Amino acid sequence: MSVMSGSMTVKEAAWHHPELGGDILFGEKTNENAADVFSSRAFRHLLQACRRDYDVVLIDTRPVLLVPDARVTGQHADAILYTVR
Repeated sequence: MSVMSGSMTVKEAAWHHPELGGDILFGEKTNENAADVFSSRAFRHLLQACRRDYDVVLIDTRPVLLVPDARVTGQHADAILYTVR
């Protein structure tokens, strides 16, 4: 939410994982509805910034059938990978 509000850049908010050789941007607690957050203009701008700064952007969401988060987020993705158990 800090990045989406403009108080931090993606690079400032991301945590670098040395073993993976990549950065991780963790979500923050919010009282806002997740579907509203993921369908917002601020989220689209966040993804644009990530695409500009990184070669690959992975978005890990909760289970598709349980909550709408993954379906809403998937609208912004170039590809979707399902992990099925």
